[in-house]
Amino acid sequence: MIRVAATMAIVRERLRRERAILLFTVAGAGLIGYISADDGAARFGMLGFAALIAITAALAQRPGRMRALDAIERAAPLFGRELARARALVPAAVGIVATLAAWLGSALAHRPASGTDWLIASAAAVVSALIALSATLREGIALAAYVGLAMTCAAVVFATAAAHVRFAPAIALFMCAIAGYVALRQYGELLARHDDVG
Repeated sequence: MIRVAATMAIVRERLRRERAILLFTVAGAGLIGYISADDGAARFGMLGFAALIAITAALAQRPGRMRALDAIERAAPLFGRELARARALVPAAVGIVATLAAWLGSALAHRPASGTDWLIASAAAVVSALIALSATLREGIALAAYVGLAMTCAAVVFATAAAHVRFAPAIALFMCAIAGYVALRQYGELLARHDDVG
C-alpha cells in the first residue's frame, strides 16, 4: 500500500510539472482530430502526433532535469523497477490524453474516428514512450537510436493496423503489448543500475 501511494505521488507530481506539455497536447491533438479530412487521415494524425508527444514527454523524465524531485524519488520506498513504472505512467498518460483529445476533435467535426483507431493510437503512443524512456539514460548516438526506435515502432504499429489482412488491429495491439513489456523491463533494469537510483 505504501509503495502504491509513493508511485501515485510521483505520477501526480511529475504530471503537475508537465502542465505545459499536457496543455499543448490537448490543444494540438484536438486541432489535428478536428481538421482531419477522413478516417484514414484521422488515424494517421492521432497516431503520429500522439506518439511524438508521448516520446517528448518520455524524454522530459530525464534524470537531472528536475533535481529536487529526483532526490525525493530516491528517498521513496521504491525499487528501481517500481520507480521505472511510476515514471513510465507519466508519458503513457500524456500519450493517451493526446489520442483522446484527437478523437474528441474528430467528433466535434462530425467525423469521429473509430474506437479501434483510438485504441491503436493510444497503444502506439504508450509503447513509443516506453521505448523512449531508455533514451533518458543514454547519451549521443545511443540516445538518438532509442528515439529513432520509438518512432519506428509507432510507424510499424500503424502500418500493421492499416494492412488489409485479417485481425490486423489485433496483431498491432499484440505487438504493442510485447514491445511495451520488453521496453519497460529494459528501462527498469537501466534505472536500477543508474547512479541516480543508487
